[in-house]
Amino acid sequence: MSSTSTGKRSLQPKAGRASKKFRFNPEEAKENARQFDQLKLKLATAYNDFIASCQELLTRSSQYGDILKAIDLDLAGNKDKNCSVSTLFLVAALGLDGIDALRMAEHLVPKSFCNLRSNYITRIVNHVAKAEVVNNQNLQQFQNIASHINFFKREVATTGFEEDLQQLSQIAGKAYMAFVAPPVSTCLNYHCKLHKTEGSLSVHNSDINVTVHSLNGPVVASKVSLRCKECFTNYNHTWYGNHSSGERLYPEKVPLIEISNVSYAERKLHQWFVNLSLHSWTSFSAFAECYYHVHLDKYNDPISGVCNELTRVHVSDMFFNGELEEEHRSNTSFEWTKLRKQDREDRLKEVVENMVGISYPHVPTKECTEKACGSCWTIDGNWKLNFPHCMFPVHVSTPDFPALNIPDVCTSQPINSYTAFCENHCKIATDRGYPTGVTDFLKFVNKKANEDHIVDCVTTDTSATSSVSGKNTHLLTVLDDTTLANSTSCNKDLGRSNRLRHWSRGHLFICRPCGHIDYWQPLYKSESPSQVFVAVVQWLYDTLQTVPESEWKDIVLAYDAMCKLDGLLVASKPLPLPKPFDEMWTSIQKVIDTFHFKNHTDPVCITKYNPSKILEQHPQLNFMCCEQTFVWLSRYKKIVCSMSKNHHLFFLHRLVTRRNLYTKLCHENGRKPLLPKAKEAQVKESKEADTK
Repeated sequence: MSSTSTGKRSLQPKAGRASKKFRFNPEEAKENARQFDQLKLKLATAYNDFIASCQELLTRSSQYGDILKAIDLDLAGNKDKNCSVSTLFLVAALGLDGIDALRMAEHLVPKSFCNLRSNYITRIVNHVAKAEVVNNQNLQQFQNIASHINFFKREVATTGFEEDLQQLSQIAGKAYMAFVAPPVSTCLNYHCKLHKTEGSLSVHNSDINVTVHSLNGPVVASKVSLRCKECFTNYNHTWYGNHSSGERLYPEKVPLIEISNVSYAERKLHQWFVNLSLHSWTSFSAFAECYYHVHLDKYNDPISGVCNELTRVHVSDMFFNGELEEEHRSNTSFEWTKLRKQDREDRLKEVVENMVGISYPHVPTKECTEKACGSCWTIDGNWKLNFPHCMFPVHVSTPDFPALNIPDVCTSQPINSYTAFCENHCKIATDRGYPTGVTDFLKFVNKKANEDHIVDCVTTDTSATSSVSGKNTHLLTVLDDTTLANSTSCNKDLGRSNRLRHWSRGHLFICRPCGHIDYWQPLYKSESPSQVFVAVVQWLYDTLQTVPESEWKDIVLAYDAMCKLDGLLVASKPLPLPKPFDEMWTSIQKVIDTFHFKNHTDPVCITKYNPSKILEQHPQLNFMCCEQTFVWLSRYKKIVCSMSKNHHLFFLHRLVTRRNLYTKLCHENGRKPLLPKAKEAQVKESKEADTK
C-alpha cells in the first residue's frame, strides 16, 4: 500500500526539488553573540535593580513587608478568583501607604461613631497616602473589599502614624490621635422596640475634644455620645441610661475610666498608680507631679493640642472611680449605677457600711501550712491611721439594750473639714443655737477641745446607736458589765489623745502568720477592751463557722493586752450565741504575742498568757505578723489621715484587698511578699523573747 493511501506523509524529498544547504557566516554569528551578551547584561541589570528596589521597599518600613506578605498569603490561599482580583484592585487603587492607612483607620475609629466614622477614615487615609484616593462614594466599596482580606482583620498600632495624625489634628482642628465612644452600636434596653437592632443609635452630642491620660502620656481624643432613636436612652463611654430609667455601668469593662466629662484615664494607668501606692506609698499629689514632669514635652507641644493636666483631684477621682467599679463588679449585691461624683459618695458610704468589719477570704497555700495559718491569729491595734468624726456626743444606747461601756461618740462623717458635726447633728445644733463650725464651736464653749467639756454644753442624743458595736447587735447584751475582774500591773497604754476635733483612735487588725489580713475595725477614743472584745467575738463567731468544735481547743489568739481582754467579767460568762458558740471564747487558747510580752510583768500574765508553750507546738509561728503589717501600713499616715471618713475607710479597704491578693500571688509563685524592714532593735527584742 502506498503512502498516499495510508494518509501518512512521505519523508522522502519530492523529485525535482533540491535541498537548501546551510551556510555558516562567521560575521553573523559573532554579531549574534555580541547582541546576546548585551541582552543578558541588560536582563541581569534589570533583575538586580528589581531586587534592590524590593529590598529597599521592604527595609524602608516593616509595615510594607507585612502588607506584601499578607497580600501574598491572601492571594495564594484564597480560592475565590473574584476576591483575588478585588485584592489586586485595592492594591492598585490605594497603594501601599493607602492600604496601611485604611487598615489603621478601620481599627482606630470606633464603629459607634456612626455617620461621623466615614469622614474621619477618609481624612486619615488621604492625609497618610498624600493623595485623594478615598472619598465618601468609594469608601464603602473599599471597606467591603477589605472585609474579605485577612490582613485587614489584624489590629495595627498607631505608633508609626503618630506624626501624621498629629499634623492632621492640627490642620483639621479636631483630634485624630484617639477616639472615645460607647462600646456598643445597638440599643441595650430590653423594653425598646429597636433592641439589638443595627442603626438604632444616632449621634446625640457632636464630637468634642477630651484628654485621655495613658502610660505614654496625655493625648487629645474625639468623643461622641449616642442616643437611641426609639427609647431615648443615652450611651456614654462608661455608662448608659437616662434619668427616668436610671444610669448604669456596662456589663463588661470599658478601656477607659471616666475622670470627668472631658478627662479620661486608661485602666493600665489606674493599675500602675494602684501598685505604686501599694508598694511605694505614692500619694495622689506625688503621682500627679511625676506624671506631669515625665510628659512635660507633650503638654508644651503645640502639635499635640491643648491637654488637660492630670491634677491631684484627677488622680483621686481615677482611683476612687476605678476601685469602686472593681468593688461593684466583684460584689453582685451592689447596684450597677453610674459613678457620678454626687452619687459616688453614697456608693462609697454603702461599701464602707457593708464591707468594714467583715472577714476577708483566705486561700491556703504551702506557706500557710508551714506557719500554722489556720489555727493561729495575732490581734493588735494601729494608732497612726485616724479620721475625723462628728463631735456631737452620743450615748450608745437604745431602749432595747442597757447602757454599754463603749465610746459615747457619733461615728458619722462631718459635712466638711470646717464643720464640727455630721448632717443630722448640724440640724440639731443649729436648732439649739449652737455654732456648727469647729473653731466657732470651740470659741462658743470657750474651752479646749476636750470631749468632757463639750458634753456639758451640748445635750446628748440617746436614740442613736454607734457603729463601733458591729453588726451582731445581740452581742451587745453581754457588755452591760465590761469592768475588769482583776486589775493587773501591766504597763500597757490603751491610748487616748486630745486634738482640736474628734478623731478616731485607729484600727484593730487581726492577721494570719502568713501575712494575710483577716479582719479590721475602726477604734474610737481608745483601744478599750470593750471595743476589742466586741470586734474579736464578732470575727471569731464568723471564723469558727467552718471549724469543727473538736478543733477549737487548737485555736490560738495572740494579743498584746490579752490579760485585760480576757480579764473582763463578760469573758468568763457564756455568750448570747447559739450552742456551741456560747462557749467559744473559753474553748480557745489565748496568749500575749512575743513582741509585747516583755512589757507584761504581772505574774498572772507570765504564767497564764506565756507564748512559749505555743512556740513549742509551732516553731515556725510568726507572732510579728501584725507588727510587720503595721510597718507597711503606717506609712500611709500622711495620705489617709487627710481624707474624710468614707474615703479613709474605702481606701484602707481596697489596700487590704489588694495586699491580700498580692500576698496570695507571691506564695503561689514561691516568692516572699515584700514588706518594709522593721528596726533591728525590734527584731532583736522579738527574737530574744522567742527564745525565753
